[in-house]
Amino acid sequence: MQDEIIKHTKKIYKTAKEPKHSLTEKLKEISIEIFIIVFAVSLSIWLHGWSEHRHEQQEVREFLEDLKVDLEKDVKDLEQQNSYLGNTSKGCKFYGDLNQKKIDSLAKVAPNERIKMNLNPIFKIRNTGNYEGFRSSGKIGLIKDRKLKTGILEYYQTTVPAKDDWQAYYNSLVFKLADELVAIPDANTNPDIIYKAINASSKVKGILSNAASQADMIIQLNKNVIKSAKEIIKEIEHDS
Repeated sequence: MQDEIIKHTKKIYKTAKEPKHSLTEKLKEISIEIFIIVFAVSLSIWLHGWSEHRHEQQEVREFLEDLKVDLEKDVKDLEQQNSYLGNTSKGCKFYGDLNQKKIDSLAKVAPNERIKMNLNPIFKIRNTGNYEGFRSSGKIGLIKDRKLKTGILEYYQTTVPAKDDWQAYYNSLVFKLADELVAIPDANTNPDIIYKAINASSKVKGILSNAASQADMIIQLNKNVIKSAKEIIKEIEHDS
């Protein structure tokens, strides 16, 4: 392109110096050469912009394809977590409302068939690698679908972190309960001892009831995250 501009510029100079041509002829030929230069430059700029835009949108498509995989994994992981928390909530409610009648009923059931307390810490489910990389590169703005872009930002910046405090509190209850149960002599060898200790401790019952409520809340928050993830996946598939 640079060589073409130089060539036409030289031709303009040569035409201007040509003594055999009238002023009208010179102006006509110079105007044509200037038009060619302007057109060539404009075309070059447009082609460069088009090529860059095409490259950017290809990056967006690749990002959205990878993001869809992350979101599908989020959904799967959160559904598994909800299944676990549902069992946890059931167990915590049962033992949080423990009484002698329930203890007697447990004695009639084989140990492996009894309702499990199933109380363990849970961890953050967040596959953010592709999102963080694309966001930190400053390319989120390249997503042309405004609804999709807004949905992605809200998902990672608001919807997903909404359960962090609830989850942290839930885990603190797990550790508190563990401390209480570990302090019970011979608890590991005889579950009946644990039942009696729980029944005798309003503090432990309170922890269990609170943990059940927290588990139920996290399940609902997870459902909100799953719903948002599925909406984004649907939007990505629609734009593909």
